[in-house]
Amino acid sequence: MPLAQPEERPAAPLQNARAHADAIAAGTFGFFDYGPPLTLNAWLRPIGPGQLRLLRRVATVIAIGWLPLLLLATLEGNAWHADGGGFLNDHAVQARSLVAATLLVLGEATCAPWLTAIASQFVTAGFIGGGDRPAFTRAVAATREALRSRRAVIAILLIAYASTIAIFAAVGLPRTWLSTFSGTPSLAGWWHLQVSAPLLLALLLGWVWRAWLWGRFLMRVAQIELKLAPTHPDRVAGLGFVGHSLRAFAVPAFAMGTIVAGAIANAVQRGGSPFAHGGLIAASLTAILLLFTAPLLAFSRRLLGTWHRGVLRYGATAAELGRKFERAWIGKHGEEHPPPDPSTTADLNAVVANVYAMRVVPVDVLSLVALAAAALSPLLPVLLLTIPLDQLLADIKGLLF
Repeated sequence: MPLAQPEERPAAPLQNARAHADAIAAGTFGFFDYGPPLTLNAWLRPIGPGQLRLLRRVATVIAIGWLPLLLLATLEGNAWHADGGGFLNDHAVQARSLVAATLLVLGEATCAPWLTAIASQFVTAGFIGGGDRPAFTRAVAATREALRSRRAVIAILLIAYASTIAIFAAVGLPRTWLSTFSGTPSLAGWWHLQVSAPLLLALLLGWVWRAWLWGRFLMRVAQIELKLAPTHPDRVAGLGFVGHSLRAFAVPAFAMGTIVAGAIANAVQRGGSPFAHGGLIAASLTAILLLFTAPLLAFSRRLLGTWHRGVLRYGATAAELGRKFERAWIGKHGEEHPPPDPSTTADLNAVVANVYAMRVVPVDVLSLVALAAAALSPLLPVLLLTIPLDQLLADIKGLLF
């Protein structure tokens, strides 16, 4: 089933719920493609393959969010200041309007297919029976409809503009390329307040909206009678694949980390130390991890119930086999006919150990570390700013010669 173009109305639910679920299972129903702010897609009226559409959206974000700032700052003579304070000297705005905004758009290319594949796994791996497929279909349809919601787009844009106005009213503008000598916004400053900053906030809120919808989708799936196996070696009853969604959010996490790194880079440029901003780094990392990990809590109640039932059933079986093993091999020999095989007992104990070691959140350590690394890696160039250039060149020369 072909994907609907972003400017089209959401596709009506298929009449045959089983065919709808099969399309998802086959990976041809990209229900998580696109998302707010949809107005950007409507402006572009994209025609052609998905990669071309993505590149056009990236070009549009740069053309309206960053390029006018460069042109206006140049016109006003604020493109570069030898002592800092120029547009090109401002690491924070480069990180926000050029790098982060671009990555927040590019993140769709990796996130949407990954989440679609994870969703299809519920059907292909047999977690959802034929009788429960209509409920799964409704969850998918509701998610696609919400992603294309006009009301959500309007709300995101209103929140973005209101937040920009509130921040400006609270802290004002720094005396850089953003303002004139009298303290009023420069032409570039006005564009930043009215276009660039709201655009970035809209892109960020779009990802918050996606994360919330992903959590709502998982919550609806968790309400279906899933066929979970408490003995599964992933120790989350077979739902370990859902935790891989953290890796799907690596690009937006990197973009968010870039915004923080840009602000810290400005402070380092003025003579500060990046280590003085440990609180900001810790808070931003915590917020990013919570944003993309919280949706996985949708399965906690179901996993807790599966663990409880598994402990009761498999624990009783292991205890009975253990008593038979002791009577046959340690107590009175020959009492059991035939005595339990030691290898069978060991295998059962290993299976039961998986049950007792079950986690109530399908998050694996490697995925969590990958997400944290993506959010923190933009700070590495900031640390290089603390090393004098002559010392850095000398160290490189020492490594090469």
